[in-house]
Amino acid sequence: MQQEIQIIEKKTSAIVIDANNQMIVNQESYEKVANFLIGVRKLKKEIKDTFDPIVSKANATHKEATKQRKIHLDPVEKAEAIIKGKCKEYEDVMQQIEDDRIEKLRKEAEATAEAERLKLKEEEEKAVKEGDTEKAEELSKEAACVEEHLPVEAVPTFEQKKRVKGLGIQRPFMWKITDRKKIPREYWVVDEKRIFGEVRLLKNNTKIPGIEVYQD
Repeated sequence: MQQEIQIIEKKTSAIVIDANNQMIVNQESYEKVANFLIGVRKLKKEIKDTFDPIVSKANATHKEATKQRKIHLDPVEKAEAIIKGKCKEYEDVMQQIEDDRIEKLRKEAEATAEAERLKLKEEEEKAVKEGDTEKAEELSKEAACVEEHLPVEAVPTFEQKKRVKGLGIQRPFMWKITDRKKIPREYWVVDEKRIFGEVRLLKNNTKIPGIEVYQD
């Protein structure tokens, strides 16, 4: 087999150069080039006869290896999917408990802050009635600066400390709005449907700041 391959290599090493050098200018040169083509076709068959059995054997080996791999891999992947499902279900439950706990703390902090605002508002109103405008102004500013302060235990713990790494569980990153006022303008979406509705109704009498109505 090795000797056959070496013979083929010798025949094919310069065949492209030889093909480019062939010129047809008359009947004689045409017949010469035609015979060259017949030789090329014979060489093509020789190459296939030499390598096709090797390729067929390799394909059969690959097919059998793939089959055996699938036989052994299928139950493992099924087991992986089952365990992943169980782990994900547990993680989801724990995460929900964590989210509920943090949400409860957030609402408590919000209620505490609101109570503080109301208290300062009452004191402000009392100062106004007493004619102490300076104190009333200070209390108003103080009330405006009251913010919700979450306790230390509001920091998420399950995601950071308890989730086992390396399980291959894919979780998309999600998001939620916590304060609309802080969202940068480049993330706002114009309500085009509503604008079109008003323009169709009011036409050139539409008055929307930042919007110019025109006709194509």
